[in-house]
Amino acid sequence: WMALATMFTDSLAIVLKNANLEETDFEEAAFEMGEDFAEYIYATGTNNHVYRQPLKGLSTAGHWQFVGKGSVISLIADGELLIGIGDNKKPYKQSFPELSTSSDWHHAARG
Repeated sequence: WMALATMFTDSLAIVLKNANLEETDFEEAAFEMGEDFAEYIYATGTNNHVYRQPLKGLSTAGHWQFVGKGSVISLIADGELLIGIGDNKKPYKQSFPELSTSSDWHHAARG
């Protein structure tokens, strides 16, 4: 797989292609975010869902866990807030504590 990452103080943006993503249906996997969210890197898959992998032991062969539904093509984190650009090119937001396989994204800007 190929990953491109850019660091911005407390923020990290990443794009994944051909990653080892867990294929799971929403109905079959319930996921609730824990307080350990800062110990992971988050990314969007080619299916535009949100995945994560532990920072400790991060590798190209690592397993990416499905953690969020939605149609987001890009992500950036700012503290406890996750901001995603939807496939409609509009910004959406969700806090890490709310992120789950059943939670919805909220508009991050007017317009």
